[in-house]
Amino acid sequence: MSNIVASFTRLCESYIDLAERFQRLDIEHMTLKEKLVPLLKTLRSDRQEISRLQDEKQSLENELYKAREACNVLVAEKIALKALEPLLSEKVIRLLNEAGEQMELVNETINEIEANDQPNLGAEDKALLDHFYADPDAFTNAHELLTVLQPVEGVNGKPGQGSWGASSESAIA
Repeated sequence: MSNIVASFTRLCESYIDLAERFQRLDIEHMTLKEKLVPLLKTLRSDRQEISRLQDEKQSLENELYKAREACNVLVAEKIALKALEPLLSEKVIRLLNEAGEQMELVNETINEIEANDQPNLGAEDKALLDHFYADPDAFTNAHELLTVLQPVEGVNGKPGQGSWGASSESAIA
């Protein structure tokens, strides 16, 4: 029986040893799982960042291509304009500057005219013109014109020849 007890004791010791190893393995497994989850999250985040960076790289490459094309166009234009450079002598540049100054003077004059289009007229004359522009039909009737203008008296106190208030009949007499 001592054989059976010894075998059973070894079996129990082996079982206890196996249980301890399994417990350590389980703890290590849980520790690895705890470390693996953040690693997987980081991996997923990094993949998304890589995808975004690849898209950005493609976009930048497209912009670079367009910029190079634009640069090539500008270089071609510069080469074409270089042939015209002798035309820009000092005399031509001076004439262009004078023309620019003249254009500035013309613009100033136009602005002054727009601000005051009748600088030589008095306030009363300007008001009369404004009235005419507002209602030109009022001035086409001669009778209304005579009522607007005041009659000028002649030498003897009556409307005389050549006066605004004189009629054609009194001018003939």
